[in-house]
Amino acid sequence: MPARKTSSERAAQQLLIQELQRLHAEAGLSYRELAAETNYDASYLNRVVNGKSNASPEVMGSLDRIYGTGSLLVGLWELTKSAGVLGYFQKFAAIAAQAASRADYHASLVPGIYQTAGYARELLSTRPWRTAEEVETFVEDRLRRQEPLSGDAPILARVVLDEAVLLRALGDKGAWAEQVNHLIECAQRPNITLQVLPLGSGSHYHVGGGVSLVWLPKGKCVGYVEGNSSGQMVDDPSEVELMRLGYDQIRDRSLSPDESLRMLRKLQVDGGLCGES
Repeated sequence: MPARKTSSERAAQQLLIQELQRLHAEAGLSYRELAAETNYDASYLNRVVNGKSNASPEVMGSLDRIYGTGSLLVGLWELTKSAGVLGYFQKFAAIAAQAASRADYHASLVPGIYQTAGYARELLSTRPWRTAEEVETFVEDRLRRQEPLSGDAPILARVVLDEAVLLRALGDKGAWAEQVNHLIECAQRPNITLQVLPLGSGSHYHVGGGVSLVWLPKGKCVGYVEGNSSGQMVDDPSEVELMRLGYDQIRDRSLSPDESLRMLRKLQVDGGLCGES
């Protein structure tokens, strides 16, 4: 079933289509001529310009070159992707704030609600053209979303970290030490179960990405799947059940909570992180 677009994604996509149509009309090129210039099929370009086919950054780059528009179309294409991911995530974050319990896994990153400020800052700074002010805004928002894990009535939470997460240290050793220390502290909280999935555990349903599952007070479960630069909220019961079963598969192959805590402490010692902060 195709994903429903958020209002912000629809607005961004409409802006891109309007620019594509305007530039095509001003250039006065037929689709056959445009195809000869870009090496893309004429009928495909027709569908892209009229919003009937998905584009790609490569197509947008070719059209920017033909129209002499710098990186305008590539930038608008990026906006449509960002608007979609942001819209889905904001909706999921609002639901997660009401959760009674949750479960998280990521193949390559510490999940957001377990990130320290330093870890989040370095990660968020890797996105091209993001300003320092924007990074700090995202960091503050990420830390604020962690509040349900602590306080007087913390929710029950389970997190599985792929071992690859622990092997990818930050460039800032002090920030990495702080993140490892934070994971050790989280692993010892009574409301959090932390496990590590060993590299040799084989393939699984959620390999290569991240997944979050939240259970609301009345029992409904909602999921969120995350890739490198994409995300999608999932609330269809059959799809959520697949996500849950895939998560169970990961959990069953993971080290026990005690073994996982020992691995984190060994990383702390072997990495010389005990005295860093």
